[in-house]
Amino acid sequence: MTLSYKSEKIHGAGLGLRRAFLREFAAHPAKHADFFEVAPENWIHVQGKLRDLFEQAAAHMPMVCHGLSLNLGGQAPLDLTLVREIQQFLSRYNVAYYSEHLSYCGDEGHL
Repeated sequence: MTLSYKSEKIHGAGLGLRRAFLREFAAHPAKHADFFEVAPENWIHVQGKLRDLFEQAAAHMPMVCHGLSLNLGGQAPLDLTLVREIQQFLSRYNVAYYSEHLSYCGDEGHL
């Protein structure tokens, strides 16, 4: 897989990459979108055919990532394993932009 758009600025409209239309976008890039928006934690551990299709789609179009699971507003320690996995994902797919929820989404409901 060759991705070379990391240094380019990403402009335009994005499309959330969903498994329901992954096969179609792996074969044919979206014509009315400039990039994919992806939640890395939804794809980090995906293997097999879904991973292959994801990589094909990623080869057609740049992606912007938005994380949902770091629990930055919670009291639990930062999940450094997840941080490393996200970093590896961003590097593997040459992701130029990453943002994360500043929310309380973990700690098993403890205050």
